[in-house]
Amino acid sequence: MVKVSEELVHQVLRTLLEYDTRCCERGACVRPKNSPFHVLRLPSISLRDYVIRVITYSACSAECFGIALVYLKRIQANKGPDYISLHSLHRLFITAVLLATKYCDDLYFNNRFYAKVAGVSTSEMNELELDFLAVIRCNLHVERSELENALFCAPSQEHFPIASTTATSESTSASKEELLPTYCSSSSSSSSSSGSSSSSISSSC
Repeated sequence: MVKVSEELVHQVLRTLLEYDTRCCERGACVRPKNSPFHVLRLPSISLRDYVIRVITYSACSAECFGIALVYLKRIQANKGPDYISLHSLHRLFITAVLLATKYCDDLYFNNRFYAKVAGVSTSEMNELELDFLAVIRCNLHVERSELENALFCAPSQEHFPIASTTATSESTSASKEELLPTYCSSSSSSSSSSGSSSSSISSSC
């Protein structure tokens, strides 16, 4: 586990909540039937607790969260302003962090680990990753100015950003899974395939 910075939590949470606030103000939240990111019922874990959970157990550089927020902006740009709400934020955020970590950091946890953080199956985490990449058209590159705007601070040169990752810490991931408290996503997805995956995870916990 890593020590959670309240400043980082506040920055990330404020940006995420702005999506839902704008959506609710228009009263036009979209829940596409075939979207693996949208759930029928709001997740049982609050967005703040979820953000803290992801930051705590991802153990990635702070820049990854800024990059993840940039990816969410690209999702909104491609899908429209009403696509991101509390019905999709949890899954979109964890997937954005997963991709940002793979893009930015040399060492990162595998999809099985992130699936446990998200409370979904590994196969569903894989599906979320592929769908996210399709929506942003595999555009993972982030300019320095985009990152600075996302985090409201200048990133360190040490971590920004490495174009390709070179190693996956499988042993570290396995040891960290032992410390990871179980979270089961009780919300069913809007898509039938994702819904069945979520149900299997919930029943196994």
